[in-house]
Amino acid sequence: MPNLATTRAILWRRLAALRRRSAKHGAAPKPARVASGGLRSEPAGYLRPPGPLLVDYFGRDGSTALLRLLSTSPQIFVEGRYPYEHRHLGTALTAPDPAAAWRGFCQPRFGSGDPHRWYAEKMIDVRKADLSAFPDARIVVLLRDPRDTWVSVVAFSRAVGEGALGGVGTRSERLARFVERQRERLEWIAGLGRGDALVVRYESLVFDVAAVARELEAWLDVEIDPAGLAGDFRLRWVHGTAPDPARSVGRWRSELSDADLESLRAGLEGPIAAVGFGDWKRGD
Repeated sequence: MPNLATTRAILWRRLAALRRRSAKHGAAPKPARVASGGLRSEPAGYLRPPGPLLVDYFGRDGSTALLRLLSTSPQIFVEGRYPYEHRHLGTALTAPDPAAAWRGFCQPRFGSGDPHRWYAEKMIDVRKADLSAFPDARIVVLLRDPRDTWVSVVAFSRAVGEGALGGVGTRSERLARFVERQRERLEWIAGLGRGDALVVRYESLVFDVAAVARELEAWLDVEIDPAGLAGDFRLRWVHGTAPDPARSVGRWRSELSDADLESLRAGLEGPIAAVGFGDWKRGD
């Protein structure tokens, strides 16, 4: 009888196949939901595309959960469904005229009076993107303890096939790349100024999603329903690699090998401390 990890892997592959078939045949845009309070009236034919809302993530750090939370807002458009991996905004940013490309993408999806103020999308390494065409863009940065992230990467890769995450090469090569990428990202996060981005910590998503929702509401001037995330079965069972979300926090203390812990400490001790994860004590 297949174990839980194998069952999750099978489900993940089936979900991926369904998404590919859906993309091939074309999915209809999500119907607009009416925001409470209404919006300012605009001239007939006027199109104000939703503002870019970029979720910077690393992988295995809660990006799917955060997109699910954002999707509960009547004022935020999240393309498609779980696991929210469309890259339309990222494609527009690479166009010769990003603003025109974005307007062209939005034209058939949003019209005058549409309630959506923001279009939310995941993006790895937002810091490397040129956002000059979108001065009003907002960035949400997900931050998870890299030691827990590595444990989750290893567990997820084991379930769906070694090398599924972390690219090609040996395990030690993948770990070395992980350390280098994390160092660069953590240094960027530590240097963010007030107003540059909103940093959402993974443990807050797990233990106090209502507080995260309130912070996002205030920052984006939207309404968010945290109950929509708390009740999502797929996120709790299919997508996770820990028995429950609470046990995904601090799991490195008992699950990380001594060799991996030493490698992470050698390469990331300073950057990890700079973002508030300075304790290296193992669990009892």
